[in-house]
Amino acid sequence: MTKKERSTDIILFEKESAPNTGCLKQFLNFLRLQKVPGPPNFSFVDAKGSLLGNLSLRENIALDSIPSTVSATRTFTLEDHLKRLGNPHLWELYQSIKLVDHRPPHVDDMTCKTTALVKGLLQKADFIFLESPERYLDQSLFKVFLKALQYQLKETGQTLLLTSDNPQLWQPLITKTVSSRKCQRTGKLELKVRDKVCIPFKEQIQQVAAKHASSGVLVFNHPKKDIVIPKLDDHKKAS
Repeated sequence: MTKKERSTDIILFEKESAPNTGCLKQFLNFLRLQKVPGPPNFSFVDAKGSLLGNLSLRENIALDSIPSTVSATRTFTLEDHLKRLGNPHLWELYQSIKLVDHRPPHVDDMTCKTTALVKGLLQKADFIFLESPERYLDQSLFKVFLKALQYQLKETGQTLLLTSDNPQLWQPLITKTVSSRKCQRTGKLELKVRDKVCIPFKEQIQQVAAKHASSGVLVFNHPKKDIVIPKLDDHKKAS
C-alpha cells in the first residue's frame, strides 16, 4: 500500500506590502491572527543564512537538530542521523557542503546558506519560516533544496511560510499569498490572505519544463527568463 502524502500549505508573503516589518514578525502575526495555538513550534532560516561563528558548519547543523536520545556520544554522526531520516535530497544537499569542519567566517555565502537550510529542515517543527531561501544558491543547489523541501513537506505535513526575492519562482507551488499593510487610522498591521487555485499548477510546470527540456536549466534570478522547476507530484490542497 502506498503511503498517503500529507497535505500542507505553502504560504508566500509579499515583501513590498510592509517593507519596514521584519518577515519573522509577519509570520508570527499571521499565525496569531489565524488563532494558531501558541507559542508556535517553528524553525527559521533568515536570508543571510546566519550561523554561530564559533562553531563548525557540522556543529551548527547538529545543534538542536539531533535528538539527545540518539546521540549517546559526540561521535554519533550527523551523517547517520540524516540517513535515518530517509530524505535523499536532504542528504544530497548536505553532501554538497564540502567544508563541514570549517567555521562560517571561513566559507562563502552559498556554503553558509546551504548549511542554514539543512539545519532548518532538520529541526523538529510544525512550521518552517524561510526568508528568501533562494538567495546565494546557484541553480543546481536550489533544485536540490527544492526537492528536499518538497519531500519533507509531503512526509511531515509541515506548513511553510516564506518570503522571496523572486516570487514568480514559487508561484506554481504556493497555496496562499499574504499581503500586509499598516492601517492609516489605527497604525496596526493588517493582513490579507488569498487562496490560490492549485489545480492548474502541475500543468504549468510541465509546460515550462517541456519547453526547456533540452537545456534543463533552472533560471531564478532574471525576471525576463522562463523558469524550469522540477516535476512535482499532485498537490492536494490543505483542508
